[in-house]
Amino acid sequence: MTAQQLKNSILQMAVQGKLVPQDPGDEPASVLLQRIKAEKQELIKAGKIKKDKKSSEIFRGAAHNLPYAYCEQIGKEIRDISDEIPFEIPESWEWCRLSDLAIKEIKRGKSPVYADSGSVLVFAQKCNVKTGRINITLAKYLSDSVISKYPQEEYMQDRDIIVNSTGTGTLGRIGLYSDRDNPNNLPLVPDSHVTIVRVCKSISQYIYYILKWYQPYLEESGEGSTKQKELKADRIKELFIPIPPLAEQHRIVAKIEELLPYIERYGKAEEHITTLNTTFPEALKKSILQEAVQGKLVPQNPDDEPASVLLERIRAEKQALIKAGKIRKDKHESAIITRDKIPYE
Repeated sequence: MTAQQLKNSILQMAVQGKLVPQDPGDEPASVLLQRIKAEKQELIKAGKIKKDKKSSEIFRGAAHNLPYAYCEQIGKEIRDISDEIPFEIPESWEWCRLSDLAIKEIKRGKSPVYADSGSVLVFAQKCNVKTGRINITLAKYLSDSVISKYPQEEYMQDRDIIVNSTGTGTLGRIGLYSDRDNPNNLPLVPDSHVTIVRVCKSISQYIYYILKWYQPYLEESGEGSTKQKELKADRIKELFIPIPPLAEQHRIVAKIEELLPYIERYGKAEEHITTLNTTFPEALKKSILQEAVQGKLVPQNPDDEPASVLLERIRAEKQALIKAGKIRKDKHESAIITRDKIPYE
């Protein structure tokens, strides 16, 4: 099993409720979802976010005397989604769409106008680096001439989740922005190649790991040409999210972060072994040849005819060929003799 496969396996156990034990004393996930729903209603009333016409509620059919395992209600319409649910979850968990957890519309940033200097930085997809870090030193400045076009809620905030949304090789990559990543404290806005997912900070770390689990799926969900595939925001919004009780979310995150350093060490060992497996055959071949030319590959036999006799035969054969005119005499012909047979260096 590779390090990535091991990490994927741990994330799989986490999202299915198999990584840490459930605690019957935990407040159920349904109560958490109600609080998030109430918080979103307050933001809508305050005009900070728009009402989502596609907002839905997912529930177990049996709880409402319906013949379906899982149902989704949008407005007054109820439909069976049993075949769409990825897997079963513990009784204290709930399913929901990612958009129903977001406290800001899930969408890409604007196409920026860059400048050589300024007071605002633009977060590009290259800032969400492959190793899982956020590198703000790769960000460019936003032109002061367009700052007024960015409302306050479009500025990036601590614990925003980033989804790279264009490009081959980077599309679908998940990152988690932290204020610690921005030591100069300059305001940040996302560019048009990244999608921002903003949820309550209390659940942001857990949702980040859920989206990391979804990353292989998102990487394959781009649309368009081979050179410029795009991941639409609607594809991200519609993701099914398994929600544990808040206390269990924190236990899951703690367990994942406890295991990650071991996975990283395992990954480095894996890289080392891969390098050895790649280089070892050639190194072994060179080593064998080195032993051979130094007389260390097989034992010497004192009864063998010495090499000096062989060389004399070869010289005699060459002399015969020279006399026959078949080869020319080498003016630079030499003989190498051991040091102890001459009185000087």
